[in-house]
Amino acid sequence: MTKRKIMPAILMLLLGALLIFAGARGRQRAPKGSLLTVTSIGEAQNRVVAEVVLTPTEKRTIRVEGPLGITVVEVEGTRAHVVSSPCPDKICIRMGWLERAGDYAACLPNRVLVEVGDE
Repeated sequence: MTKRKIMPAILMLLLGALLIFAGARGRQRAPKGSLLTVTSIGEAQNRVVAEVVLTPTEKRTIRVEGPLGITVVEVEGTRAHVVSSPCPDKICIRMGWLERAGDYAACLPNRVLVEVGDE
């Protein structure tokens, strides 16, 4: 390979690494969320199933009925996650713990949205 072909590739790799690093740093600086909202997404309108103030002592399980069955959300202290859902891919479960403002998990097949925000 010639020097002309190698330099742009190296610059692109460095730029990509810089963008990944900057994104990770921004995520670490995001403030802890203080309010968890669980929404059932309907065809005509959405319905808020639960709003939970996230405090260190909070412990709760929220069950949301959707078209495929029940999605279960567990709240533990200042974080929450989807424990189980009848959807085929389980992407909502793989989103892991939600604790920072802007974190969310969505189960589109079962029409459930879990998101962390500020009060």
